[in-house]
Parts: sequence; structure tokens; C-alpha cells
Amino acid sequence: MPFDADWLLILGIASVAVSNLACLPYIRDMLTGSTRPVRSTWLIWSVLSGICLVSNIDKGADASLFFVGVETAETVLIFVLSIRFGIGGVLHARDLAIYAVAAIGLVLWWMTDDAVFALAIAIGISALGGIPTVLKAYAAPRTETAACWGLSAVASLLGLLSVGSFSPVLLAYPAYLLALYCAILAAMFLGYRRERREREEMALRLAPLRPLAMQGIPA
Repeated sequence: MPFDADWLLILGIASVAVSNLACLPYIRDMLTGSTRPVRSTWLIWSVLSGICLVSNIDKGADASLFFVGVETAETVLIFVLSIRFGIGGVLHARDLAIYAVAAIGLVLWWMTDDAVFALAIAIGISALGGIPTVLKAYAAPRTETAACWGLSAVASLLGLLSVGSFSPVLLAYPAYLLALYCAILAAMFLGYRRERREREEMALRLAPLRPLAMQGIPA
């Protein structure tokens, strides 16, 4: 059964609240040095979140606009902080190529005045920009904050529900974010499993040498 307007508003507000909570542990871990965001990813996400926000406004989003607006503000904040606490540059060849595609998309949007087209381009480029973070989450899972991505996934789901109707344009952005956050969490999970497996393999290799070490015999 579709939600009525009051429930849609509640879901929209709930998505904002949970999204705000998600931002706090990430910023805390950035300030303590345990989380190291990829600067280029967050720059790309900041620009494209703004595009998605404008597209949603253009298509008449109501309650779901709360989620998209707060998501954009938080993304920009984390990028600003990543200049001091993040890793990587913002002018690598891969990043420049993505920036170029984004600029072309903006020009085409301006020429066609088609918000749907702009949103599709924004989501595609954002997904490309997220690849470095997904890869880093697998290679170095301890440099990301699982609580942030888990809460962000919940916020995305609430934002998805707050749309309240089958509108592909309005559903697209929160659905994409839900998939992205789940991909980062999955990469972290697999990264932790890989680290545990490597520790176990190292322990097995060192096990035969321990008796010799206890006797003072060089291995």
C-alpha cells in the first residue's frame, strides 16, 4: 500500500537524521587518522551530488528532497576535510578523464535542458568515481568506517521509500546510493576476510620455526 503524504514526510526526515548520524563516525575517524578518504572520489561525488540535487528539484521532488539535499551537503563537507586528512591527489589522469566527461555531461544538460539525461550521466560518473574507494575498502578495510557506510545504506533505503511512487527519476539516485554503500561494505567484509586468511597462512608458515626459536637455534 502506498504511503500517504505524512508518512512520506516522516520517511524523508528519518533519512536525513540517519544520514547525519552516518557522517559523524566518518568525520571522527578522519580526525583521528584511522579513516583516510580518497580525495578524488569525494571531489567527484561532491560535484555530482550537486547535479543530482538540482535534477531532483527540477523533477518536483518533495519529501525525498530532504535526503538528497543533506547527502550533498555532507559529501561536500567530507571532501573539504579530505584535503587535510585524505589520501591521493585530484589531478591523476583517470580523475581528469572523469572530470572531462562530467563537464561534457553538464554542457549537454544545459543544451538539452533534460534533467533525466543529466541525472543518468551523474549517476554513471559517480559510480566510476566510487571505484577507487571500493577498491581501497578491499585493499585496506581499516581505512574506512563501516558504521558510516552501514548507516548510509539505511538512510538511502529510507530515502528510497520516501519517494512514495514509481518514479524512475526520483528513485534512481537513492537506489544507486544504496547499491554503492552496500558495495563498499561488501568490499570491506571481503578485505577483512582476506587479512584474516593472510594472518592464518603466516601463522602456519611460522609454526615449525617456533620450537627452534625457543631453543635459541637460528631459523
